[in-house]
Amino acid sequence: MVELTQMQEKVKNRVLNSSGKEVITLRGYAGTGKTFTATEIIKEKIYNDKSAFVCVIAPTNAALG
Repeated sequence: MVELTQMQEKVKNRVLNSSGKEVITLRGYAGTGKTFTATEIIKEKIYNDKSAFVCVIAPTNAALG
């Protein structure tokens, strides 16, 4: 089982505790864990709030996959 790093956990908590009115972007070099962090944020958001609305934007369809 892979766990979030301390920085990824900090980002996740910041996103989950946001008001939902701001735009939050995850940026970083390839291999820094952006996709993994985003996936964990989405999973926790949906787990904690079944009616949660999540919008994911990516530059390509492959990236969304």
